[in-house]
Amino acid sequence: MSRITLLLALIIFQVNSAYAGKFARTKPEIFTLDKSGATIDFCYNWSCTDIMDVRLEAKLLKTVTKKINRCATSAEQELLAIRNAVRDMENQILASHEILTGDIAGNEYDLYQKGKLDCVDNSSNTNVMLHALQKYKKFKYWTVDKPVGNGFFRPHWTATLKTKDKDFLKKYRDSTSLGKKDYTIWTMDTWLTTFAYKPFMLEINDWVDNLDPWGNKIYRELYHEKIDCWGQVEPRSREDIPPKKKPSRI
Repeated sequence: MSRITLLLALIIFQVNSAYAGKFARTKPEIFTLDKSGATIDFCYNWSCTDIMDVRLEAKLLKTVTKKINRCATSAEQELLAIRNAVRDMENQILASHEILTGDIAGNEYDLYQKGKLDCVDNSSNTNVMLHALQKYKKFKYWTVDKPVGNGFFRPHWTATLKTKDKDFLKKYRDSTSLGKKDYTIWTMDTWLTTFAYKPFMLEINDWVDNLDPWGNKIYRELYHEKIDCWGQVEPRSREDIPPKKKPSRI
């Protein structure tokens, strides 16, 4: 490689790193817990252009964490329950913030939609909700892990969870890109679904490889799987259906 080519490559790398680091990454989780619930920093209007305080009432936190605890008979059941908790929290947020009604899965066409959420917004919001939940009551099998970004110049981001449960590892080792590690990280990707729908869960290596979750039998069935331990879904909850158009990453 010539010196000029190497120099250009280094410049591109530095520009990419600076851009991604400043403008297109998940924001640190900021929240407070008190007796009446939690207040979280909530991002919207693409890449946390705007941030507002959002309340998660203690009644809701108590309800969803109680359900998570009841469902935690296995790592898989707990993961599904945590996913449901994210959906229920978003539904409460939606009821108080109508500006988010127009957000749709993938949102590559809603550039001028007020309240729009890109992957930076979604990963930031999901990450802070997961941390608030974990702080309110520790999960049995999972811990909130750091958000993951994937892509060049403007990475796609997702919130994640991590487990070392051997039964879960054994079940998904051969059917995903898990590999031979003694732990697994799964996404809690709310950008792939419309706001207040269930987030998508993928093994992180499959997610990094841009695997189409709707076209994959394992992830599609896992997305639609109902868990009896959760009980009745809130009447105001949005329907859990796939988007009409498969979202492409921004």
